[in-house]
Amino acid sequence: MDDLLQQYRQRIDALAISEENKKHIFDNFISEIQFKLVNSFFDTLTDKQKKDIAEASTDEEAMKIYFDLMNQSIEIPEFLQFIEQIYTEAMTKALSELPSPTATSQ
Repeated sequence: MDDLLQQYRQRIDALAISEENKKHIFDNFISEIQFKLVNSFFDTLTDKQKKDIAEASTDEEAMKIYFDLMNQSIEIPEFLQFIEQIYTEAMTKALSELPSPTATSQ
């Protein structure tokens, strides 16, 4: 998984834009990946688990319930495979949307 992120970083670094813009693109992308992973996990929850989160009395309690559920799932190999699949698909799509390094070096 780190290899895909490294490839993405290298492609960003090859773009003919300012360092500030490169950092902004990369930081935004990291946030998008994290958001996608969190949403993908939420989609795996049962209706009861989703209801427990929705009925939390505070945002802090809702986050605690959510992360407790996630911590329980971390031990399940299928969950890790699911997260890796979501991450790999998102990274592959992102890489395909960047200009190729040869296009930016001309």
